[in-house]
Amino acid sequence: MNEISPETNKSSTVLKVRRPKFLSYFEDMVRINAVLGVAFFAVCLLCIALTFVLVRSALTPRPIYYVPGANNAGFSNPNEIPAGSIASFAASWLLNLMNFSPETIDAVHERAKKFMSPHLLSQSRFIFEKESSEVKRSSISSIYSLTQEPQLKEDGQSLTVVLEGDHGLFMGKTNIKRSSVTYTMILQKAPPTETNPYGLLVKDIQKKEIPKEVHP
Repeated sequence: MNEISPETNKSSTVLKVRRPKFLSYFEDMVRINAVLGVAFFAVCLLCIALTFVLVRSALTPRPIYYVPGANNAGFSNPNEIPAGSIASFAASWLLNLMNFSPETIDAVHERAKKFMSPHLLSQSRFIFEKESSEVKRSSISSIYSLTQEPQLKEDGQSLTVVLEGDHGLFMGKTNIKRSSVTYTMILQKAPPTETNPYGLLVKDIQKKEIPKEVHP
């Protein structure tokens, strides 16, 4: 009779213990949830970082490349207006205001109003209405031309532009007045809009006049 060794007998009596399936399923779910939690946290951090970058990029002014002339080019930062543009704005506004006829006086006033500060506009409404009535009633025309380049002085938010020129008034075809007039214009910066892309407003204007002889 064959003898059974102790080792053989021991191996044959070993019981295989199987783990319950729900424990393996639970462990898999815990591991998957942990991975998903880390991934969700990483995605949230990425979204926050991208949002910060986009907001900062949107709020940071960008330099504007401009070509003002064929032989001159450069960079202009937002809210920084070149001195030449300020002087040109003042000259254009004044030349528009001081060159009119009975047919154009109302349009001249409307163009000027778009670039006037609220305070100056409130002071000028009555003056404009009175001037328009007088110009139409007496058939008066005005001609003004610059005799020197505009002179710009910057003082913080206020900009002072001095313009010198010759002024002539006509009643019909008759020259009734000639004078040398110096205008001192005070400008202020304003946010650019569709109506006022220059970002400038006329805050105040002062006049110094020296009469000249009228030649018939």
